[in-house]
Amino acid sequence: MFDDVRKELNELKNTIAVLTEKISAPTLERTHVKTKEACTFFSCSKNTLNKICAYYGVCPIKVMGEYYYPVADLQKVFAQSC
Repeated sequence: MFDDVRKELNELKNTIAVLTEKISAPTLERTHVKTKEACTFFSCSKNTLNKICAYYGVCPIKVMGEYYYPVADLQKVFAQSC
């Protein structure tokens, strides 16, 4: 009985880990990400993200008050700065 519960908990833990990994990092599947996701991608604050975008010429798109950043441009910036 306890082995079955332990097995199910391990499966649930693995599923949560996979879903967390898919959610946490932007991928090429999506063309644009919100400001919060872009900040997470660079591990920086909103002000630092604005400075990075101004320096590298990344232009976010404003849709109904929310800024969306092109994933391809963010990955180019990341590749240039490494």
